[in-house]
Amino acid sequence: MNFKQPFSSDHIIDYWKNWHRSLSTVLKTLFYSPARKSYPTSLALFIVFISSAMWHGVTVNFLIWGIFHASMFIITIKLLSKEYKILSTFLMIFTIIIGRVIFADSETDRLIMKLTPSFEAMGTNISFFINSSKHSLVSLVLALFFVGIEFFLRKRKHVRERTYKFLRLPVAQLVLASLFVLLAIDSMG
Repeated sequence: MNFKQPFSSDHIIDYWKNWHRSLSTVLKTLFYSPARKSYPTSLALFIVFISSAMWHGVTVNFLIWGIFHASMFIITIKLLSKEYKILSTFLMIFTIIIGRVIFADSETDRLIMKLTPSFEAMGTNISFFINSSKHSLVSLVLALFFVGIEFFLRKRKHVRERTYKFLRLPVAQLVLASLFVLLAIDSMG
């Protein structure tokens, strides 16, 4: 499988080893290995992540995304070398969330506004969630639920194998099918 439960990773390095494994192999072969022969690890990582960003698209948000992830990868290497494992886990969660915000918005001005801390905007962000459609809220809750299962239960039998077998369990299939039917019925009404 191309994804080996990246959300059950302990840090961003492990996350990237298990995310889109075929692309990771290509990027390592084409960019990291040759760059590592001539440059330090940190520069080779920037080359890889900027190459990955350009593979996704040639826009400012992808460039920012590549620089951001390379920086977080390097910081994680330093944290792990000092054995700050819990801090590296929190950094992974932060990196995935902020990285997704960067990845998803190609409108540069809006992206900068999203990434700029503002106490005034906090009320707007909360009202955004309150005023969102039921489908958006259910989707968000489901996503958090499944990522939470993968992360918090990663040591359990069906999850630790990192094959997503837990989603193929009969009870999981029944829950997913039921939710799909409920969301489909609700969207028609």
